[in-house]
Amino acid sequence: TMDCDFEEKDAYTYAIDDRGMVERDAYCPDILFQASAVSKALDSFCKELLGQHIRTCVVDDLEAGRYEAVDELVRVIQRLMK
Repeated sequence: TMDCDFEEKDAYTYAIDDRGMVERDAYCPDILFQASAVSKALDSFCKELLGQHIRTCVVDDLEAGRYEAVDELVRVIQRLMK
């Protein structure tokens, strides 16, 4: 299993804070900075998840002779880079 609890909780906490800031009519730049923090936390989580997927699922598939996993990985990376 993957240990991404820290990043996931950070992103969730940031998102909850964003909603509360909007509801409290906080200063717009403060909301923008908070939203940027959410984006960075989610990016970090996705990078970690992708790395773990490659180290576990993709390696397992390749060891089992399921080479189509490489094509799937390429599609995933291409989609993430859009």
